[in-house]
Amino acid sequence: MVARDEIKSRIEQRDKYSIQLTIALGEIIAVSFSQDDLRRVLMAAPLVSLYFVVLILYSYRVHEVLALYLKEKLEPALSQRIGTSIELEWGKFLRRAQSTRN
Repeated sequence: MVARDEIKSRIEQRDKYSIQLTIALGEIIAVSFSQDDLRRVLMAAPLVSLYFVVLILYSYRVHEVLALYLKEKLEPALSQRIGTSIELEWGKFLRRAQSTRN
């Protein structure tokens, strides 16, 4: 399914963004403390952080929309097509599982 693959891709992408953010901040800190005249490099850290955080948050938003599409459109259509109960859908199961925990 294309939507499920897209969700998996978004998760992998967020992982990569998080790794890149960690590496970038580590490099900025390392460079800024390597020599006294490079301390100003540290001022780039907030901009780099903001850039990656925006990418990560956008990825989460797209993930939410894709999950909603799966739950509201694809799962009911598949359930109807193959003749299974709508209660077997992942979205329904997850909702029931979460409500019993609370």
